[in-house]
Amino acid sequence: MVGETRRKEILKYISESDKPVSGTKLAELFHVSRQVIVQDIALLRAADCEILSTNRGYICQGTKKFVRVFQVCHTDEKIEEELNAVVDCGGTVIDVFVQHHIYGELRASLQISSRRQVKQFVEDIRTGKSRPLTNITSGHHCHTISADSEEVLELIEEAFQKMGIYEDERENMEITIRNAKLEEASVLAQIEAECFPKAEAASAEEIQKRMSTFLESFFVAEVQGEIAGFINGAVTDRPSLPDELYHNAALHKPDGAYQTVFGLDVREAYRNQGIAGKLLDFLSDTAKERGKKGVILTCKEHLLKFYGSHGFENFGVADSTHGGACWYDMRKMF
Repeated sequence: MVGETRRKEILKYISESDKPVSGTKLAELFHVSRQVIVQDIALLRAADCEILSTNRGYICQGTKKFVRVFQVCHTDEKIEEELNAVVDCGGTVIDVFVQHHIYGELRASLQISSRRQVKQFVEDIRTGKSRPLTNITSGHHCHTISADSEEVLELIEEAFQKMGIYEDERENMEITIRNAKLEEASVLAQIEAECFPKAEAASAEEIQKRMSTFLESFFVAEVQGEIAGFINGAVTDRPSLPDELYHNAALHKPDGAYQTVFGLDVREAYRNQGIAGKLLDFLSDTAKERGKKGVILTCKEHLLKFYGSHGFENFGVADSTHGGACWYDMRKMF
């Protein structure tokens, strides 16, 4: 699990716990050393996550900021432009760190949130008071950056991309897509509950029934051995997705012409990393290989663009009243 993802999961675990969580417990859960946990907690606090240490463990009183680690590479001449891009978007550069092949991780606190602080930092480098940590890794380094919203972090990422300095950590992340296993039903039910409102989410019992009926159409995405998300859907002989199909697994027709998508679920810590698209494309490719005519689903208005980018055509507002929401019929024909 990459550092940023792990920290999000640590914060979520502490926030949802009804009692203090010890560092030892966190180290066991996330398969890292106690020292790594201490460093992660420090970074979360620097991002204004109100995590308190007690004699029984960590407790969380709330979160004020959003935080992300950006991996970049550039020369010293780009330092000022890089830092100005962050503060101009409304972000704070919490630190800089590098991974050295001999000395391991080397980290330095920055806490830069204004152009005045950027100017002072750059001046210190120019006058020889300090030297960039990145000099020992040929310009490759990471910044922990906090902001008031995910939108600000997205703006910072776009700015880095335009500058040509952004190194997408996701490109090195191995995502494995495979068939789900029956014994994973409880895990998938938990993810379903995290991803959908109660009125729309399938219950643990429904997930179990679906898996017992059409396990061949359940696929999970794994990142370093952890289930990050999953996709599933029955097969039908009609090019539409009626609400009753969600609740009655017996309506599944293995030899039907259309593969449906009941749910495309990705855990919060793994979103915006291309996993949903990979799952959707994998199911579509599998359906095509199995001789289906197409894939059908319903989605909300804000997801029309996403599904459209994966080859789905919008057929207008659906008859569905699932969860009391407004849905759109989407089809991808082969």
